[in-house]
Amino acid sequence: MAENGIKTTLLNSVSTIDSVIGNRDGSTVRVPLVDFARQISGQAPTGTDEWLLAQKWAENPEDVPVLPDQFSALHHAKKSAAAEIVASAKAELSTDQATISLAAASQSAVSKDQAQVAALAAGAPLVTTLTDPVPTNGTVEILQTGAGGQVWQVVTGAWSIVGWITMPTFANVAGMALATGLLDGQNITVTGGENTEREYFTYDATSTAPVDGALVVTATGMGAGRLISTRTVYASWGEMNTDVRTPPAGTALTVRGVGGFTAATSGQDLTLSGGLKVTVDANSSGEILVEQFGEVGTPDDYATV
Repeated sequence: MAENGIKTTLLNSVSTIDSVIGNRDGSTVRVPLVDFARQISGQAPTGTDEWLLAQKWAENPEDVPVLPDQFSALHHAKKSAAAEIVASAKAELSTDQATISLAAASQSAVSKDQAQVAALAAGAPLVTTLTDPVPTNGTVEILQTGAGGQVWQVVTGAWSIVGWITMPTFANVAGMALATGLLDGQNITVTGGENTEREYFTYDATSTAPVDGALVVTATGMGAGRLISTRTVYASWGEMNTDVRTPPAGTALTVRGVGGFTAATSGQDLTLSGGLKVTVDANSSGEILVEQFGEVGTPDDYATV
């Protein structure tokens, strides 16, 4: 008997459809007639509404609904795969950024922009080479590079970098200086920084601060702004003396091989040539060395406090 295009059919004990539909011999099942024909013949009758609908449920492109607010298996598979990529990238980004102290307001703004990049990347394929010839406007791909995952989008017929889905990581400062697609306030890692140690930088899109190529670097690849180191250990007293950065008051600073200092806004012991104000900290023996004032001294040149 037909009901809504579906007929109750009794399969006999030699039915070949048993193994396909998963029912026991002799059982009564309700099978759409078009599916029954497809299983028996090994193919679907072409041009039928039922078959076209079945194709849509299986293969409709991502974000193209089969019915209002209902999507295909392909749509859900792509969303799931994209979510895994983005979640992995966010975990890596979160782990790296946990080592860096940023002002709350600045971090909030960066997180918002980064979330927008991640949202744009959701569902995009991960590639090692951007598609060529260039596809249609709006197409998004995640380009895996040695420095991390970059999000690219086709804009007015050409590929354009939108941002990074992971924290950009470079082997040296020179490579970092050529980076593109950075967000204002974004963090960057240099694995071979000062003293060949891992060093972190922040991109300031509007900064015009004097550059020294170490603590403050020209963002050549971006065409504007500065890449500013977050490190608090100086290679020399001279490097600290010319530092144009303004760390928050109370930040502990160290000159390698000389001693410790604390950033200040008032009551400072020294106002350095770059504008940095610091108080001079005694060492564990209660001594302040003349080298902490930029003088060249001997081991006996110190004052006890």
